Amino acid sequence: MRKLLLPCLLLFSFGFSQILTIRPSLPIIKVFKNHDEHSSGKAEEGDYSTEDYSYNVSDVDYLEVKFDYSLGSLNIKAGEKNMIIGTIKYNSEDFTPVVNYENYGSKGVFTAKLKSGHARDEDEFSHSRSRSSSRSHSSESADEEDDGIRFSFDFSDLNNEYSQEFDFKLPPEILINLELDFGVGETDIDLTDLTISNLEMDCGLSDTKIKIDKPNKTKCKEIYIESGLGDLNAYGLGNLRAKYINLDIGLGSAYIDLSTQKNDLVGDIEVGLGSLDLVLPEKANITLRVEDSFLSSIDVDEMVKTGHKEWSTTDFNERYPNIELDISIGLGSVDVDLVK
Repeated sequence: MRKLLLPCLLLFSFGFSQILTIRPSLPIIKVFKNHDEHSSGKAEEGDYSTEDYSYNVSDVDYLEVKFDYSLGSLNIKAGEKNMIIGTIKYNSEDFTPVVNYENYGSKGVFTAKLKSGHARDEDEFSHSRSRSSSRSHSSESADEEDDGIRFSFDFSDLNNEYSQEFDFKLPPEILINLELDFGVGETDIDLTDLTISNLEMDCGLSDTKIKIDKPNKTKCKEIYIESGLGDLNAYGLGNLRAKYINLDIGLGSAYIDLSTQKNDLVGDIEVGLGSLDLVLPEKANITLRVEDSFLSSIDVDEMVKTGHKEWSTTDFNERYPNIELDISIGLGSVDVDLVK
């Protein structure tokens, strides 16, 4: 009872003290400028638009890909050779897609996000859209004046829940540095058949699912995943063949499956008020160094305590990968399971 009561009281007080800082980052904040509303071409309420994108990236060896959205659903998976293909469905009254692809020699940079506010003219926002093998460039022109700006909260957007949709397919054979930044919504990321060199995710308040069913074609250098209040489920994450992993679990719950990890791995894991179910391979030399408190809990029944707040597997085998993780737990819980 003691372990449950204090975290609940702290979470209750934390929620009220933080609500003013959380709300401004949500997409339900609208920004109005002193323009004539009728001259903006503003869509009627409930008016949704769908835009298709296609980029030929055959002239690059390496891609930096970033998706950034505040409210909606995001789906990513492998697609056609040398092509980035996607569709964005959005409420044109409240959002404007900003999609861009640039070529820097052997490196390509692709970005896609939803910008709050309707695009009133070509000088405020622009986005590029290539069809077939053609490619065009876009730029956001800077209309950064602060004069005449006011803010209002509109909670009606929440009634539409995850009404904005990103669906994109990435080229499987090109090396990809993937960066994902979410707000509120649902995310489904299938990394199977993609070639991931780095993975960075800020899941915000989203419910996020990641999976990879086959070994990555290259060793992923680093994995960074931060999860706020939503649920995070990562299946087959060991198939990324990462060398380093950093997990930050806030108030939500997370399931991280590293059971397919075949190479050496070091990592840092931090759990606040949330919970983490961590799955590791049975055939590995594992060392866990844990910083916790009497209000937190950790379950490592299948391992033995080998030092002060340190747990290890019992039988060292030089043929097995070495996994060393530093785990810090605030008021949350961590369960570690070993599977074949």
